[in-house]
Order: sequence, then structure tokens, then C-alpha cells
Amino acid sequence: MNRKEKHLEEQLKKKFLKEAKYQKIYKHYLETNDSKLFEQLNGDYSDFVNYTILLSLIQTNIKYTSLHVRERLQKQYSEIVSEESLKYAVNQDQSTELGLPPKRWEFIMEDEALIEAVSSLTKREEQVIWLLFVEDKTNTDITTILGVSQQSISKTKRRAQKN
Repeated sequence: MNRKEKHLEEQLKKKFLKEAKYQKIYKHYLETNDSKLFEQLNGDYSDFVNYTILLSLIQTNIKYTSLHVRERLQKQYSEIVSEESLKYAVNQDQSTELGLPPKRWEFIMEDEALIEAVSSLTKREEQVIWLLFVEDKTNTDITTILGVSQQSISKTKRRAQKN
């Protein structure tokens, strides 16, 4: 066992012994040297290690699944908005008000149906969609920029998605 593995094992044992029920059994074992208590501790420790490994595997699975979903979404998004048109939109006149979409969505999107759908939105819905997907802002950022509540942003986003 190498140094790193020993360190991880020590951390796991400390975490195991932090739990009150295992501390109690361990203290009682130290006082009595009862082999049944030792066997119980070993069994409990084995279960604890297996549970910890299972949690780690679940966390890893969730992490990589979310990364995979994010990659798929980014790929789909990049197919909708070309890199050149996005650069054009970002490099537009800096004096325009932050959060306002360009006068023509055609500058950043190539899909005609999508352009038509976005153009049919209200001004506020366009602002929210622009900030979310073009400027990559969070809902919290948008509430600050537009001076509205988080709930208002969520409702506006839902309305825009229904259109």
C-alpha cells in the first residue's frame, strides 16, 4: 500500500470513528478486548467503506452524466448560433444598452424558423433570451441588469419558451 492509499484509509477510519455509535463500540472494545465487538466493528467498517464507495460512484456518475448533457447542449447550441455571427453580435456597438437584443436576430442565428420565433417575442422576452443564451448570463445576473425579481425572470423565460 502506497503513501496516498494509507492516507486515504486513515481519513476513512477517522470519518468512520466520528460517528457516535461506532465511537461507543470502539471505546467498549478497547476496555474489554472482546472479539465479538472487534468483529462487529470490522463488519460495520466494511459496510461503511462499501457505502462510501457506492456514494463516490454515484457522484462520479452524476458528474460525468451532467458533463455529457452539457456537451450535447453546447453542441446543439453551437449548431443554432454560428461562431462568426456570435462574434459579430458581441463586437456590436458597445454603446447599446446592455441586455437589448440586436435589431435583427439574423446577425447571430442562421435558422429561419428560430429567427421568426424569437422575433415574435415581446421586448422583455427577447431581452431575457438574449441575456441567457447570447451573453451567457445567469438568472441572478439578469435580475440585476433588468431590475426585476427572480420570479419575473422565470415567468418571462417560461412564456418565451412556450412561444
